[in-house]
Amino acid sequence: MPIFQYIILLVIRPIYNFHIVLRGLLLCLLLFTSCLARTNKEILAKPEYTLDFEYINHFIVVKLQLNDVFVGNFIFDTGAQFTMLNDPLVQAVCNIKLERSIAIVGSDRNIILEAYRTNLIKMKLGDYRPFKRKVIFLHHKEIDFSPFVGMPIHGILGADILVNRVFRIDFQNMKISFYRHEDFIVPTQRETVDIDLEKGRPFLYSTFLNHKSNNISLRLLLDTGASVSFILNESEGKGVEIPENVIPTKFGTGLGGELNGFLSRAKGISFGENTYGNMLFYYQRAKLDTDGTTSLVKRDGLIGNRFLSNFDLIIDLAHKKMYIKQRKKINFGENENTSGIIVLVTGEDQNIVHIESVIKNSPADKIGLQKGWKILSINGISVGSFQKELIFSKFESKVGKTLRLKVDTGSEKRIFKLKTQKLL
Repeated sequence: MPIFQYIILLVIRPIYNFHIVLRGLLLCLLLFTSCLARTNKEILAKPEYTLDFEYINHFIVVKLQLNDVFVGNFIFDTGAQFTMLNDPLVQAVCNIKLERSIAIVGSDRNIILEAYRTNLIKMKLGDYRPFKRKVIFLHHKEIDFSPFVGMPIHGILGADILVNRVFRIDFQNMKISFYRHEDFIVPTQRETVDIDLEKGRPFLYSTFLNHKSNNISLRLLLDTGASVSFILNESEGKGVEIPENVIPTKFGTGLGGELNGFLSRAKGISFGENTYGNMLFYYQRAKLDTDGTTSLVKRDGLIGNRFLSNFDLIIDLAHKKMYIKQRKKINFGENENTSGIIVLVTGEDQNIVHIESVIKNSPADKIGLQKGWKILSINGISVGSFQKELIFSKFESKVGKTLRLKVDTGSEKRIFKLKTQKLL
């Protein structure tokens, strides 16, 4: 071999060998990264079945088939002890019999409502096998959520359907997945929170930092049937006082009618390992019973969807555990009412938007909007053109947005310009 070829081989061969080694190292690195990514990816068992839902105005709405003849819209409500039906037409069409009269407590914990226990009804949720349950029947006037959701609501799917179940609420993809206990894998990449059960309904213990910077231990109902973030019940014994800086307002409708109270911003609340601050809370005034005790003694308040929707939740009722994972790109200050308007959506085609109430000293109040007026368009677009969830979210726009509202006052049509702002 000529000397110059030998010299070239001496120079090139190490470079070639180094190239092979480098390629091998890169391949190992890629394999390691792939394995690490798989390790970090959450592993969940295959669900027994999955149920799609619609999320409108912070209500979870699912489809429920009754007696093989009717599919209705029901609010998925872990805070309700029983599944309820409220539509007399559905009762007649499905041939549902009312067996006996019972009394139930209204949402404000003060009103007693007359209701009826039905016969066994055949039910079907999504692709899950049919099952039979007795439900509670209430007259339509006592439980009409339709105007607050913008679609016909026929009842409430309560905790009696969920006894000892393991289920996941995926707000991002709007799915509820149910798991068999024997298949369920305890997630290792979620925060574990202990819960308690009372009559099938989940409660969790939290620490509330009030306006006086006092830490107060609270037992709160985990209520997926509530569209608010938090409701706290006034309690001298617990130290839950209504702050001075509040806005009197209606904050919802429940069994038996309106829920009225006070809106205020609290310093924070914590459960599990985390604390969440700068949240809006609704306070409900306690009423005295004839013996001088308060009627709001069963719970200290509730946590609703406006807060819960910031998480991906797995609830294991059998083992009294909740596994939570905070969703990406969330802001706990979002989804607040920044307009001061609470609207109802009615009409045969669910395309009439009424002002149900106006929060005192809010942007809507300051420009003169009034309860009962109809909103015809928002920023030049007819309200009938909006999807239902967008109608409600328009009044929760980011701070500083201008809403141009065309309104029918009953005597004339007027244009109002509303600039959104934090209410507190």
